[in-house]
Amino acid sequence: MFEIYIENMWRKLSEEENNEFTYLDSLWFSLHAKGPHNSKVLSWIKRKDIFSKKYVFVPIVQLYVLRCYLFVFDIFKTEERPENKELIRKLPLLSPKVPQQKNSEECGIFVLYYIYKFLKSAYGNVSFSTGCTHFMKENWFTHEDVERFTKSLNPIICDV
Repeated sequence: MFEIYIENMWRKLSEEENNEFTYLDSLWFSLHAKGPHNSKVLSWIKRKDIFSKKYVFVPIVQLYVLRCYLFVFDIFKTEERPENKELIRKLPLLSPKVPQQKNSEECGIFVLYYIYKFLKSAYGNVSFSTGCTHFMKENWFTHEDVERFTKSLNPIICDV
């Protein structure tokens, strides 16, 4: 259901926003991490032309930043980009202190809402020098905001 809603969210973006933002399927990171599907996952990513975008959302559950960097490095290699590991390590993989879900069942909704809020807050408002930490704080939104967002979703998705 997560993928259905995020695709719907992307269809509603303006052409300008679509030129700046993209996302990777939430399953691609875990498929890549398991090994045997690496080449398929990387070919899917290559078709998304992510290096033409300013922001790329990679919705993953991962506590170990090194694995995230290895994933990014593999993407760079597949795209035959000239960047090396040192340069890739300098990429900002942000994990800001933002509102947290109350239980493990709300994770997908919270990730969707983070992306939604970022799309609305970041467009034309973020640069590498300022980052996004000036608006992505623990008081960025409330649980009531997430509840309203959830109610605005397609009823099929809300039932899941």
